[in-house]
Amino acid sequence: MKVGELMQKSIQNLRKTNKEKVLKVLYELGQCQKSQIVELTSLSSGTCHNILQELIESKEVVMNSKFASTGGRKAKCYELNPDYCQLLTISFFREYDDIYDIMKVYDYQNHLLEEKKSQPKKLNFQELLNNIHSMFEKYQNIQVIMIAIPAILNEQGYLDESFLVRGLEDLKNCQIQQEIQAQFHVPVIIDNDVNIATKGYYSKHQEYKDLAMIYQPLKELSGVGILQGGHIHSGHHGMAGELSFLPGLSKQQQFEYLKTKEGTLQLLTIFILTLLVTVDPETIVISCPWIEERQKIEENLQKTMLSKEVLPHIVVVEDILKYMNLGLLELGHEFLRGGRNNGKIY
Repeated sequence: MKVGELMQKSIQNLRKTNKEKVLKVLYELGQCQKSQIVELTSLSSGTCHNILQELIESKEVVMNSKFASTGGRKAKCYELNPDYCQLLTISFFREYDDIYDIMKVYDYQNHLLEEKKSQPKKLNFQELLNNIHSMFEKYQNIQVIMIAIPAILNEQGYLDESFLVRGLEDLKNCQIQQEIQAQFHVPVIIDNDVNIATKGYYSKHQEYKDLAMIYQPLKELSGVGILQGGHIHSGHHGMAGELSFLPGLSKQQQFEYLKTKEGTLQLLTIFILTLLVTVDPETIVISCPWIEERQKIEENLQKTMLSKEVLPHIVVVEDILKYMNLGLLELGHEFLRGGRNNGKIY
């Protein structure tokens, strides 16, 4: 490649990066003035002005005069155009003996337009395609689909049978991402549900750059998401955080622990200590129906040989679906801003 072509490519990449910075600020703040964008992106006023004009011309951003100014003229306010596009999220979620397929459509400002929740005994791939098709018939500007699934996809795009939870058996022979993309001609982002929930939690708590999330249902094995330096770490084969495969702790033993509240507490303590001596997160977030507060967990941890100084900050959350949904929307907007193109979390 010639020097001139390299310089041109470098300029294009810089413009793309700057545009993503502006869109990210608008996404996180909702509405803001140009001065706020300049401050938060560290871009010049002229650069921000040019990017905003470009985004207004493409109808990705709209402008109004909501902020009053002391100078007599009202300050211009910018925000994402809610009508620019739509995003479709799909969450597969198991709770006790039930599995849910939760489908939601959002506008570009993350206003919920429609929610459809089904509760089949087993998820059927053709039925899933039919449900997506019905959403596309009603909302004709869906530009990206994000899917959270309690499983791991192998390199060929199939569900890894080693991690298959009950209710997903019909999906194991499907290349979910590829087949949905081929039928609906939009990008599909799919990843492990707890990884996505971890990303969603971080989106609201960015003070924790290194954290882990443990999701422990009562009738299934655990799922763990690991975030380091603000980025999800899933490992080469997606195995990072799969604590249910710990040596010396069989699946049968884990199900025995889960029969009682005290046993579940002991199992979570084992998982926390494992995370502590492997990735040493600053914070560990726990979601488990039997755990309502962190006090009992902290008491168990203090009984170990480790000093208080090295124990992680424990957070207990009730609604993992809330963070899963936040993570799905984060992924969708990252893709639309141009930050991703391979359909996987980072």
